[in-house]
Amino acid sequence: MSISAGGPFANVGGVQLPIPYVVARYRYGITDQLGLYAGTHPLIAGFGTAGLEGGLTWHFIKQKGFVPCIGVGAGAIGFYEFDGGGGRSLLPTAEITAAYMGKRSVAYAGVHTMCQLSPSFYMTYTPYVGQEYRLTRRLSVNVETRWYAAYEDNQPRAITFPLTIANHGALGLVGGINCLIGGWYVE
Repeated sequence: MSISAGGPFANVGGVQLPIPYVVARYRYGITDQLGLYAGTHPLIAGFGTAGLEGGLTWHFIKQKGFVPCIGVGAGAIGFYEFDGGGGRSLLPTAEITAAYMGKRSVAYAGVHTMCQLSPSFYMTYTPYVGQEYRLTRRLSVNVETRWYAAYEDNQPRAITFPLTIANHGALGLVGGINCLIGGWYVE
């Protein structure tokens, strides 16, 4: 189980802070290479919208020497506006991640995509790099830097994102806490 919070940096009252967006997930290893996940986006419920997600992950290359573990994921995020217009959307997602596992840490990098199918097709991608550190056999923490909407022009926007790369997308920071039942741990 994990809970993470963070997002792109925005100028809030003259201070640059990550926009808080919270996701809670449960992951289950079907095998040591195939996993299932389900999650919720609890913060947006306070704004009248339910957000749920689910999908599968598959590690198709195991780490060996300088070759990282490589995995892919596919799923969907669904939103339903229960306080208002009844709007709803289902957004397919996909990602690929490369990771190096140490005795108590994992360094990883990848790209996450999300697609809007209607009223017209639109896809965004978000490169990321992160580090997870195992504090105990059951508890780990992670920090991740993301480049949200990496190919989109940063201006004009309703919200100013001050940290960009070549005036595209928005840089952000995400942190998480993970409660582990099994998984990797080397004494």
